[in-house]
Amino acid sequence: MRQSTLDALIVLIVRAAPRAEIERKAVSLGVIWDDVGLYLAEARRLISLAAAYSRDEQIGIALARLNTCYGAAIDAGELAVAVSAQRELNRLLGLHGTQPKAPGDEAEQSPEVQQSREYLAGLVPGGDDLPLPELCRIAAQQLASR
Repeated sequence: MRQSTLDALIVLIVRAAPRAEIERKAVSLGVIWDDVGLYLAEARRLISLAAAYSRDEQIGIALARLNTCYGAAIDAGELAVAVSAQRELNRLLGLHGTQPKAPGDEAEQSPEVQQSREYLAGLVPGGDDLPLPELCRIAAQQLASR
């Protein structure tokens, strides 16, 4: 199979050209009609191969690029750019985590979580206004001290 023919077919496939147009192009490039299906299958295989990537490798490349940007920005005294690069690094690494819920957001919690919260709030003096993790900590501390 000629690579130039495959490349032309790949371009058409990626551009979402109709199959009939892709077949006509293959024939115009010298592909025998009986082999058009083989060429199309190979073109699709090459597209799939090109689309496959290693997530870990790509994250590593992105980290290296962002670290380079950060270092260059610091060296140039561009603190706003350095902060922006650091923000992207944090986002890429998932360092921001989930934002804590504001008081009153309990309505979105499951019934089991709400029931647990109500139970623990009854055990802890002034527990109605405390977030669930704090209620759990205090309850565990009380159990440990018994």
